[in-house]
Amino acid sequence: MKDTHGAKNVFIGLAGIALAIVFSAALLLTGCHNGTSSPNGTTQPDFMDWMNYPPVEIIVEQPFTSIDDLVLYLSNQPAWGRANNTSDFVRFVYKVKLNVADITGIGTALNKYYLLYLDLSGSTITTIPTFAFKDNSIITSCSWLTGITIPDSVTTIKYNAFSRCTNLTSVNIGSGVTTIDNPFDGCSSLTAINVDSGNAVYSSQDGVLYNKTKATLVIYPRGKSGAFTIPNSVTTIGNDAFSGCTNLTSITIPNSVTTIKGGAFFFCANLTSITIPNSVTTIGYNAFYYCTSLTSVNIGSGVTTIDNPFDGCSSLTAINVDSGNTVYSSQDGVLYNKTKATLVTYPRGKSGAFTIPNSVTTIENSAFSHCANLTSITIPNSVTTIKYNAFSYCTSLTSVNIGSGVTTIDNPFDGCSSLTAINVDSGNAVYSSQDGVLYNKTKATLVTYPRGKSGAFTIPNSVTTIGDDAFSGCTNLTSITIPNSVTTIKGNAFFGCTNLTSVTFQGTIYVANFDIHAFGDSSNLYGYIGDLRDKYIASGLSIGTYTRASGGTVWTKK
Repeated sequence: MKDTHGAKNVFIGLAGIALAIVFSAALLLTGCHNGTSSPNGTTQPDFMDWMNYPPVEIIVEQPFTSIDDLVLYLSNQPAWGRANNTSDFVRFVYKVKLNVADITGIGTALNKYYLLYLDLSGSTITTIPTFAFKDNSIITSCSWLTGITIPDSVTTIKYNAFSRCTNLTSVNIGSGVTTIDNPFDGCSSLTAINVDSGNAVYSSQDGVLYNKTKATLVIYPRGKSGAFTIPNSVTTIGNDAFSGCTNLTSITIPNSVTTIKGGAFFFCANLTSITIPNSVTTIGYNAFYYCTSLTSVNIGSGVTTIDNPFDGCSSLTAINVDSGNTVYSSQDGVLYNKTKATLVTYPRGKSGAFTIPNSVTTIENSAFSHCANLTSITIPNSVTTIKYNAFSYCTSLTSVNIGSGVTTIDNPFDGCSSLTAINVDSGNAVYSSQDGVLYNKTKATLVTYPRGKSGAFTIPNSVTTIGDDAFSGCTNLTSITIPNSVTTIKGNAFFGCTNLTSVTFQGTIYVANFDIHAFGDSSNLYGYIGDLRDKYIASGLSIGTYTRASGGTVWTKK
């Protein structure tokens, strides 16, 4: 490597003290390369220990004109070392200029033991692609990158371009960028996104990324912490704008904001409460998904659209709606439409039993989804419709009582691993139950077998059809006897029955009525429990008992 690539200045921060020194052997002991020992014979420290050492920035003045040259230079430089006359280790951060037309493969070319601030201002690249800086590690994508200057030539920064660059602290975006597609997911140290003032599409303020007019808040850096007040210019909080901001503790939304888009506060794990002002009309899908410390939400009078924003908010016990809202209402912290005819969202942190009010006719999609502490539910006669996944993954739910009015049930109990009883009012004209199992009224169709039931089960002789997903996820079901009355087995009927090892056919299920995915999809091993359908067909639709080894996928006829 040419001498012009020598290191010039080093800035050391030890115990909060910054020192400016000239890099030389007299002032800093030479450190270690990947897989070597230090000059004094000590063994290289564990990578995770090394990453905690205080940084030393080494500024390399002469630009590199190829990735190979940069890699060659770094291969002859130390990754860490000791400060002079101390026993303290430091890590080296190389601030380098790279002038290239293409950065393809840069992540895999560079070693995770080196830390770089990458100045691309002299490059002619136009696009930063997805996972552009991904290194060879499995856990992280670009642990080596601490900062980057993006040149004016770049117009597009693609989705996940900097995904999980966990040491990235700052990004400088040039004047030419016109498209930014959520590139900083998992950048947990990022505190500043700075945009060139000449950029016509984007701008920044205090390290936060906005559109040019600051009407849309695009990205709040994931490493920022504490409280934040959104500027009064903002009308839209963009998709995933605060996603993964785990150190954000409170947010103030001004009356200028009208829209909170999907995933806007996804996994803001330290947000405890949120007040949505009267100006907001739309709260997008999963807007507050997995805000696990969120205990209360206050919704203003202007909201007209709420798209399941609170899934995974495991501490949420109260959703309160302004009484002046014309579309939504709340009662005891539960979210309904204005007339309380539709139950929209039951807070995920509520616990115990719940009886749905008699005003309700519809239980909305995912209304109780992931309510892990809900133990039982009583559905009154007023309810006619239970929508898809209404109670999915209510893992403590043990019993459900369904009233006489229900006419539509759309697979609402997926993942309810403790559910042992679904009981239907005898006056119901469409559905019935027997021993806690859900059937249609005549018991000709087995609709849902509770996911928490265990052991063996013999299907009643009245049944002709095993419905879609009827036994799906019944992980404690060990054997099943299918009577000769059954003529049809529908899709995913036994998907994910991981402990089912014995199936007895007492009659014939013709191929046309035996769904190809009744026992899962062989192209997707998740939930697939083996080749039983194929073996049954190969045997000539032979009645009898078929078995498999626990955890196996190969069935044999006894």
